[in-house]
Order: sequence, then structure tokens, then C-alpha cells
Amino acid sequence: MFTKPAPPSKSDGIIIVGAGIFGLSTAIHLAERGYTNVTLLDKNPYESTLYSYLNGCDAASADINKIIRSAYGTQTIYQNLSLHAVEAWDAWNQELRDGGAAVPPGMSSEDVLWINNGDLSVTDADVLPEFESSSIKNMEKAGYADTQLVNNNEAHLRLAEEKGFSARMNPFYKKLLGVMDTTGGIALADKACRFALHKAKRLGVHLFLDSNAGNVLSTIQSPTGKVVGVRTADGKIHNAALVIVACGGWTPSLVPSLDGMAETTAGSVVIFKIPESSPLRQRFAPDNFPAWAFKIGDGPEAGLYGFPVDEHGLLKIGYRGTKYTNPRVQPDGQERSVPITRWSQDEQIRQIPAQAVKVIRMFTNVYLPELADLDIWLTRLCWYTDSFDNQYIIDHVPGQEGLMVVTAGSGHAFKFLPTIGGWSWQWRSLKEGEAPFNKLMEGSKGKRALRYVSML
Repeated sequence: MFTKPAPPSKSDGIIIVGAGIFGLSTAIHLAERGYTNVTLLDKNPYESTLYSYLNGCDAASADINKIIRSAYGTQTIYQNLSLHAVEAWDAWNQELRDGGAAVPPGMSSEDVLWINNGDLSVTDADVLPEFESSSIKNMEKAGYADTQLVNNNEAHLRLAEEKGFSARMNPFYKKLLGVMDTTGGIALADKACRFALHKAKRLGVHLFLDSNAGNVLSTIQSPTGKVVGVRTADGKIHNAALVIVACGGWTPSLVPSLDGMAETTAGSVVIFKIPESSPLRQRFAPDNFPAWAFKIGDGPEAGLYGFPVDEHGLLKIGYRGTKYTNPRVQPDGQERSVPITRWSQDEQIRQIPAQAVKVIRMFTNVYLPELADLDIWLTRLCWYTDSFDNQYIIDHVPGQEGLMVVTAGSGHAFKFLPTIGGWSWQWRSLKEGEAPFNKLMEGSKGKRALRYVSML
């Protein structure tokens, strides 16, 4: 433990590096609390690229959709925080619907930021896993009975019909046992980030979103070692009482103090493009098809999740059965995993692990055979930052006065975009005898390193 510094005054300069969901939410909440000198920097010109992965955006937040769920097994803290976040998502939808200055350029009051089409967690086992059983019990204890519906329970199927979820309870070609979280659904990620960025700007947050003016090269330290600002690629210095690093997958390599606590890992994503004339557009529409997960924590032969088709006909399926790394030697001699994307200058820019494609195709061939004749339209490595315990790290960096990190989304943070900027998670370390949820820092000796992985 360490003594945390006093918070800055409301007029002190605060710099946030990174305009993904962590940075956006932090900026919004600081401004709403009355901080008047908040600056958000990012090397991507998001006001023109619109958080589109197809326009060169490589952050995990730059995506077409993300899962929203309140089912969290025994982790009732996240369950309750998610229920609160859903209320905030509803408020943001209403804010957009009301129109006026809240509508970002290029969007309209007809847009939505999240869709309550449910999140279905399925297995090919004969009985529900403990996670799903615990979710049902704990949601009931929280006063949310009848929100977790088992898809082979007649009473629950009747409830699903009453709630308008009937078509989504058994959406696969062959039945899989599962639980529908009717509080959940999908966030339309790029639109949600655009809305949040516009909201931050309206609240007075200063934006530098540019490959030079927003590209932070280094922090600046006083003679005592306190971080007092940053230097950007255009040669300018931005002074601040507090610097908050929220750079997603780039954060662990920028803040070495995170060694052993957090590591950047890749999820594998494929996207199918459904022709506009195809009946599959309606088959996979959010009205008929939920967000879903298949044996998400069950190892390299499982760990899938997916989405309904979006307005452009794009249908996304992701694989996290293996969390891949890209260890590279850093200036201090330590290996740390760093992102590599299709926009990187690297030979692997358009490839993903063959294992991911194999597992996805095995699943779709059996449970979504309508996709069998469709070629994969796009692949992506989506880089998350995992902590050793799957919990977030939102705290001051010990021994580095003036520096905070907001990181370790661990693949489940996007749902908290409207709210996470108001919370903190304590700096911590793996306790003796404690088994980590995620094994970190295996480096180039680890089997998950992409240099040893067959790619397609």
C-alpha cells in the first residue's frame, strides 16, 4: 500500500492519454464533477475516422459492437455495476433521442447506442455450468428475478415470449443449453464512442486528436521525479498536475510498473458480410438474434462469442479460447506484449491465428450452417489488456507522483463506458499462493506468442 496524493484542484490541468472508452469516460466524469482544465489526447483523429476499424482505428474500443450483460456469476460487484450501467445506457439513448446539441455530427436522433436484444450464454453440456446457475441466483437476490431465462425451461420460455425474447432463446441450428440475460444486449461501439467524445467536447474537455498534436511521445518529470506533463510529436509540451494513461493495449509497455499485473493480449475476430438481398439479414437481425457466448472460459477449443448482423450486413464472431501475445524487447531490456494490428507496419497485418478460424468454423458448421458458404470478409486481432485477476486497474502509480493508469479492461469493460470514469480499482499484486486468472509475462518462451503460432 502507498499513500495516495490529494486530488488536484478543479482548475488544475489534467491530461488523459487515450480516447478509448476508459479515457472518454474519465474525461466525461471529471468534467461533470467540475474540473475545468481537462485535456484528452490521442494519435487517432477520431472526429474524422469516427472510431471505425475500417478507417484505420486500431484500439479495442473502435469496433462495430460489444456485449452488454449483467450476468456475472458470483461476481456480484460487477453484476450490480452493470445493472447501474444499463440505466446509464438507457439515459444516453434518451439523450440522443431528444436530439439537439447532444447529437454528434453525422449521427441523428434516430440512432441508438445500445440494443436490449439479450445476451445468451450457451453450452453443449447437459447441465448448466456453475457460472450461469450463480447468475440466476444472484440476480434474483438483487431483485431481478425472471431476467435470467433458461432456454429449456417451459415456464421461462413463456416468460421469454411475454418479454419479446422468444425468437432469440434458441437461435442456433442445433439446440444448445443456455441462459438468456434479458437485461443485456449489444452496444453499437463506434456510435457509442462518437457520442461520448461529442459529450466530452460539449462539457468543455480540450481535444487533441491528431497523429502529431495528439501523439504522446513521453511524460515530463520535475527534478523530484514527479510527472508534470507530456510531450507530443509536434514538439509541444502540455503541463498538468495529473497525467492519466488510458492507452488500452499500449498501456503496459508505457507504464513498466504494471509488470506482473497487466499484459496486452489479442482476441481473434472474424466478420462475415451478409448480402443486402439475403434473407440472412433478417435471420440474424437484432430482433431475431441475440448477443451470445459459447463456453467462454473453457479453453482453446471453445471460448467464442458473437453478435447479430449490423446495419451494414456485418456479422462478427470472436475467439478468446487462447489469448495471444506479441512479446517485444523494450528499451529497458524487458519483454512486454505490444499490439500489432492490420494498420501496423508488420508482415502479419492481415492474419489471425489458424486455431481461431478452426474453432469458429467448427462451431458455425454445426450451429450456424447458413454461414458455411460465406467467405470470411475481414479478420482482426483485437488487443485487450488483461490483469492477473481479470479486475480493472484504475489508480495512482506507486512511486510515480502525478501519474495514474486506467487500464486492464480484461475483455469486459466496454459495457461500462457511461459509468466507469466515476470509479477506481485499487493497485494490487498477486498474493502468495494465489492462482492467477490470467497467466502473464510468459514472454517469447510462452506458447501463446504469435511468433510460434500458425497464422491465416
